[in-house]
Amino acid sequence: MSSSLLITLLMLALAGRSLVLQCHAARHGQVHRRGPGWWTVELRRRACMSSLPNDLQAYPQPREFRILVWRLAGVPLWWRGSFVSLPLHCDATVGQLDAQQFDQLFDSPYRLHPPAGAVSSWHALVS
Repeated sequence: MSSSLLITLLMLALAGRSLVLQCHAARHGQVHRRGPGWWTVELRRRACMSSLPNDLQAYPQPREFRILVWRLAGVPLWWRGSFVSLPLHCDATVGQLDAQQFDQLFDSPYRLHPPAGAVSSWHALVS
């Protein structure tokens, strides 16, 4: 196998992964972005009724999902997510919830305004 074919396959695999990451990120609305223009970390969120694999509940529950997406020159490289289950009374209005309403339930990297001294470096977030 020639090295050019191997490099081409590697580039196709990276492009495919980037496309999958972009599709996943697009399902979540962007809350904010931080970092210099070429290297950014986005916080994205989505609130919906959902069931999870191996869920103890027999029916969908109101949940809020948040993801951090790391981008290099606009190309998504990596993401990491978290979710919280919301109170059952939110089921009728889950799509209209404000991002700040349940912000305190998330770990600091996924909050809109992390507390002072919170983890902010990329290396600490992905480890």
